[in-house]
Amino acid sequence: SNFGLYKIVEPERVSQCKNIPEHIPKPSYYLTGEPTEYMHCPEIKTDDQIEKMRVSGKLAAKILKTVGENIRVTLDLKFGIT
Repeated sequence: SNFGLYKIVEPERVSQCKNIPEHIPKPSYYLTGEPTEYMHCPEIKTDDQIEKMRVSGKLAAKILKTVGENIRVTLDLKFGIT
């Protein structure tokens, strides 16, 4: 099992906040960084939901790998196709 094996994520420079267009709904933590909703109990997923989450995760991983192999980001945050 790979559970517990991970790379440490180190803090980096954070870019300035960008304005979000008014037509895009904003989450409760938009201004403060702290959520205002309170979860009264955890949502228990069905076996079908869990399987769909696994499939989605595998697809997302494949997409990120493919994109990572074909896109480069420079220090000034300009994107370039390789």
